[in-house]
This record gives sequence, C-alpha cells and structure tokens, in this order.
Amino acid sequence: MHPIRPRGLPASRASAPRRLARALPLLIVLAAVSCSAPGRHEPAGTDHGTSAVGADAVVVVEGERSGTSRDGSFVVRWTPDPDPLPFNAPFSVIIEVARAETPDRLSAEVDILVGAFMPDHGHGMNRLPRLTRVGDGRFRVDGMLFHMPGYWELVVSIYAGTESDQAVLPIVLE
Repeated sequence: MHPIRPRGLPASRASAPRRLARALPLLIVLAAVSCSAPGRHEPAGTDHGTSAVGADAVVVVEGERSGTSRDGSFVVRWTPDPDPLPFNAPFSVIIEVARAETPDRLSAEVDILVGAFMPDHGHGMNRLPRLTRVGDGRFRVDGMLFHMPGYWELVVSIYAGTESDQAVLPIVLE
C-alpha cells in the first residue's frame, strides 16, 4: 500500500511533515537542554525525588521568587497566579526584570523568552506558554503548567539591544 500524498507532490516532499513531526519532540528537548543545562542553580539541600500528588492537590512551592541572571546584569522576580500554584493545571506568571545596578526600577529596554525545564528528567513543559508585555520590564506568561512534582527550573532569557543573558530560577514542587 502506498502512502497518501497530495497530487503532484513528490514522495520525498510528502513525507517531510511526517519526518518533522517525529523530530519535533527531540528538537524541543534539545532546545530546552541548551537553554538550561549549563551552570544549573538550585537551592542547597534540594531533594530531586518526586512524590505522587493527586490531580486536585495544591502544590507547595519552595525556593526564591527572585534571582540574578548568569552574568549578573539583571535581577528577575516572578510571581505565580494563582498562588500557590495548582498541580497539573494551567497557571500564569508575572515576570519583572530590572538592571542589577537599579533593582527597584524595571528595565524598559528588555525583551524576554520564558520556559520551564525539569533537568533531572530531561524534559520541559508539555505546553507552549503565551508571553505578553504588560509594562516596562513587566511581562505576563499565561498557559504555564507543571505536570509533575519535583525540581523545576524557570528559565528567563533576557535580551536588551545586543546584550543577552539568562536567569535560571529554581522551583521545587512537593
């Protein structure tokens, strides 16, 4: 039996979407690993084990809600909505970015990308969040979902003109 393909499209082009669909999960994992693997930061004494949590449970979040970017140029603060985070249900995060030398004044010139990664399991979220600028240095990220308890990293990539940096914020869901 021959695969079904649009008329006039060579077989090699017809199978391209199928090849891409098979490769996409690997590309997502590789992108997440390249964003967060080097220089992992985590709270002292972090236990990376996971525990069974019921679908309607509320997750306790441990860890700081702010951090400094890897190069020390930016301070990043995050606030979950709702607080505390629901387990295995969509939530939002407010991200605030300021220059390290002026941590009380949000930085107007920055753009960000946000994701989350579970380095001990080698995967990220199973959703693509939506990012909205809500003010100078202030962003809302909707559609986040932590589907497993354990150690997560909230990865905030920061871009300001030609400068780029990254903050990796540890989150432990118990």
